[in-house]
Amino acid sequence: MSSKMGPSVMLLAMLFIALIAPIAQSAPYTPPNPTQIKPTLMISPLEPQSQNATVSSTAGATMTYTADITVTKPPLVTVTVKLSAACTANFPTSVTPDSITFTQTSTVAITVTVAVPAKSLMSNSIIVVVSAVATMPGLSVTASSSAVLGISQYFEIAAKAETLKGKGNPQEFRININNAGNGNDTFSIDIIDKAALEKDGFRFELSQTTIPNMSPNGNASVNLKVSYGLATSTGKRDIKVKITSVNSTLASEKPYLVQVPVGVDVGALGGGGSQTYLFVGLIVLMVIVAFMLAVMVRRRAKVRGVKVGVKVGVKVLTARPVKKVGDENGEDEPLKEPEEILNDQKDAKIAEHED
Repeated sequence: MSSKMGPSVMLLAMLFIALIAPIAQSAPYTPPNPTQIKPTLMISPLEPQSQNATVSSTAGATMTYTADITVTKPPLVTVTVKLSAACTANFPTSVTPDSITFTQTSTVAITVTVAVPAKSLMSNSIIVVVSAVATMPGLSVTASSSAVLGISQYFEIAAKAETLKGKGNPQEFRININNAGNGNDTFSIDIIDKAALEKDGFRFELSQTTIPNMSPNGNASVNLKVSYGLATSTGKRDIKVKITSVNSTLASEKPYLVQVPVGVDVGALGGGGSQTYLFVGLIVLMVIVAFMLAVMVRRRAKVRGVKVGVKVGVKVLTARPVKKVGDENGEDEPLKEPEEILNDQKDAKIAEHED
């Protein structure tokens, strides 16, 4: 019985192999698709997408952004994500965490921090970027996200006065101005309490009253000439020069300005300047004119006194009538006029000299 079944089983096996052989040959082996084992990496947009930092000449600012890291991966595979951050202004920039290990598909929050230094220039176009690289054995993928960082303008002025001529009238000074802000600025120059000072006799001449569009850390100089009149009070006076940031008046209600004191030394009678010389000259001229008038009056009076028999000055001569009583006929002689008496006196003097 067994001997009869053996050939039958073998025959059936050979028939089965013959039937399935064409099927095996028509379906070749296909390797797994790489996308089925490659992880996916995605970074959401940084938030906020745009923000401004407020800094000053002494203080910086720290700005932060947030985003999400999402990784999908095949099962039984560990994916490691390395992160880095930077900005186009080269400010110190970091990301936390900077390394994440994914053992399963998930999403993790990250924070990007930018340290904006003090005195940073005004800007509205700094780009902050965070980058990530996800790796697994034999494979890696990358992703990135970005945002905009701006820096607001602040306004600041550094100024001091330099004395060029500190005596006499007028006196001269130089005002040195530095734009200590972080953006281009325009400055106006004026005298505090100018109207009141002008009533006191002061006069001011500025070489310019506006400095337009000065760049950050730019420098400029303005010359100031101060003169004063005869009625100006003598002594040292502090004149204050005001420098105002014009752009600050547009950006805020309270403008940024500084006051620079200028010490003016007002001497007696205007400090010995041109006005003083004119005043003294007028006085001398008046004295000379008065003297000349006195001399002329005196000479005219002297000449006039000789003609009438009167000498004006120290000694006064008077001519009085003289009457001789009892002539040879027993009659009085008539009175003589003053001119006749003077002529008789002259004749008598001439006779004395001839004797």
